[in-house]
Amino acid sequence: MSADSMRRTLLLSTATFVGTLAVGLLAEVVAARAADGTWCPSPQACTNDYNTAANWDPNTQVPDGTAFFGISNTTSLTFLQASTTSVGGWTFNNPASDYEFTLELDAALTFDGAGIAINGGSAEITSTFRSDLIFENGATAGSATIVNDRGETIFNDNSSAANATINNLSGSTKFNDDSTAANATFSLNFGSLDFNDNSTAANATI
Repeated sequence: MSADSMRRTLLLSTATFVGTLAVGLLAEVVAARAADGTWCPSPQACTNDYNTAANWDPNTQVPDGTAFFGISNTTSLTFLQASTTSVGGWTFNNPASDYEFTLELDAALTFDGAGIAINGGSAEITSTFRSDLIFENGATAGSATIVNDRGETIFNDNSSAANATINNLSGSTKFNDDSTAANATFSLNFGSLDFNDNSTAANATI
């Protein structure tokens, strides 16, 4: 092998190693960035703003990994106007209170991990005018109750409505990519239900 060929091979090997190392470091950074937290327990006094770090334990960050919910005196939570929130999933412990979540004007809430798991209590999410509730990357709606009141719920990738109850008052629900309605129950009223791409209604009740 000539000196030039050896030099090119060495440079290529070095570049490959550096690239692999960079990808690995990036994955570690992303994984380290995800934080879990537990919503304000009783009898602690909290505001109803989901995105206030002081309402969580630990109180240094709003969780973007898994948010846990148990018994609490503050169970009507709000996503403020134009706020943008991403979280891997919500887990409702056993026991847990009954929770209500409201997405205000132009707010967006995205589940990009496991999604919603309800082991105790209940969860009702209402999307109001121009707000978006989004499930992606395999996230599931679990057995949550979702109310689209002029807002929109969107399932992307291979996400699932699972066993959710979805009420489209004057809002809409959209399934894109390879998502599925699974065993969900839908009430349309004045709203709409759309299946796009390779999505499926599966065993849903409409």
